[in-house]
Amino acid sequence: MTEQQRSGSANPKMQQPTTGRLADAKSASYVRAVNVPEARASGFTARYMLVSDIAYVLTAAEAGITPQASARRLLQALLELLDKADDLDSTRPPGDVVAQREAWVAEKAGREHTAWLHLARNRGESLRCYLPRMFFRHVLHEEQQAVAALLRVLVAKAEPVLEAVSPNYHHLQHSGFTTLGEYLLSWAAVFEPHLERMAQVDKRLDKGPSTFGGRTNLNALYNRVAQRLGFSDRARLRRDGIWMHSQFTEPFFVLSMVAVDLGRLAQDMRIWMTPEFGLFEPADEHAGGSSALPHAKVPFGLQAVMGGATIAATRLAGEMAASVNPSEGSEPLYQSASLYSLATDIVASTRYMADVVEKGRFNLEEMKRKAVLDYAGSSEAHDRLVYDFGVPFRTGHRVLGAMARAHHEGEPMPDIKALLRQETGRDVDIDQNEIMDIVLGRKFWPTTFDFETLRKVWTGFAERTATAERSLRAPGPVERAAATLIADANVWLSTTGAGGASG
Repeated sequence: MTEQQRSGSANPKMQQPTTGRLADAKSASYVRAVNVPEARASGFTARYMLVSDIAYVLTAAEAGITPQASARRLLQALLELLDKADDLDSTRPPGDVVAQREAWVAEKAGREHTAWLHLARNRGESLRCYLPRMFFRHVLHEEQQAVAALLRVLVAKAEPVLEAVSPNYHHLQHSGFTTLGEYLLSWAAVFEPHLERMAQVDKRLDKGPSTFGGRTNLNALYNRVAQRLGFSDRARLRRDGIWMHSQFTEPFFVLSMVAVDLGRLAQDMRIWMTPEFGLFEPADEHAGGSSALPHAKVPFGLQAVMGGATIAATRLAGEMAASVNPSEGSEPLYQSASLYSLATDIVASTRYMADVVEKGRFNLEEMKRKAVLDYAGSSEAHDRLVYDFGVPFRTGHRVLGAMARAHHEGEPMPDIKALLRQETGRDVDIDQNEIMDIVLGRKFWPTTFDFETLRKVWTGFAERTATAERSLRAPGPVERAAATLIADANVWLSTTGAGGASG
């Protein structure tokens, strides 16, 4: 099959000539360069297009604007299409979803009735206003659910290992002691604020389209349509309703922030699963095999998460750069499919990483063994010098550095008391062996860990995570509104004559 055949543009005259301003059908080159990329977005927005059509047609019929006979045919066709939305071929006919769904509806309801479908709106209003807002509100709700589930996994995994000693890395160098529980809760601290960020973005997306002009009946229609699409408010200005671009950039920005944090977590897990670290092993179901190496357990999934985060960050930059045009421009819209696709990929990556952490195995013995390597206790020994013996910060730093160097090189150990006397001019009554035991991890000083506070932190995360999951359990505002709208449409059909349809 040729590329032209795949794109449905083998015949330069494949689309019927219009009888309006344009005297000819689109050329094959136009279809492939413009319409085919546009259609890629329809797989993500077709359902919302059909839902919005039901809202407009039903509301216009109730207001006596759209003839009842046409409204019935349109609603029956739209409900049928919506019921089978997952099976729609969103590549045909090539074009944006506004044009596509008109062809889909016309095939079922006839062109006479479909002539009323586009009433009270325009292409830009659909593609730039309520479709992206409905899409991203739904995706943000799903991502909030996924992040809350990830938090639950992190918190549950942390509880039994709150006191399990683990290495603490800084620049991939040993920097002190931590516990596996603290490490996992630290990731909870990273991801928890994303819930609030997404809720804030949703509030700014909670605005339906604006009306054009001062017709009272249109204002009433738009008020009702906005409500039926799950919006608690609607725009009053055209640039607020159509030409604003933040309904694309802001939700994708917060999703990209989550993606970057997922990528960082995946990077840790990828490093930790190497033989050199040996601290973590993912479940077999979360890894891949090698076509060349029989022994390999390859972190393809972790790499995919990391790569997706990188692409998300650059896609966000591309979206913002492409929107630097005249305020009413639509340049980014033609490639919006990749934005929508990456948004749903981030939700999938969040669910995957929760699965990886939940079902993976942390090697507690290896963590404990490696926690004490490379003079990891020097920071705690330094604190003892400074806070317990009053040694100046930089003085203690130099003295412990000299001791670590001597031990590393196998040289005679300097006398810490003599060094401190030389540096401070006073005697410091300190046990050198005790200090070296702390430096080498042979002894954990009582202040190394604060398990009481760690337990309180865990309890706080557990309570907030449970609350978040309960609040997010129900469908989001878009899905709730769609369910109510479908019910309203069926009631209208059943009360205005025979032949009601179901959604």
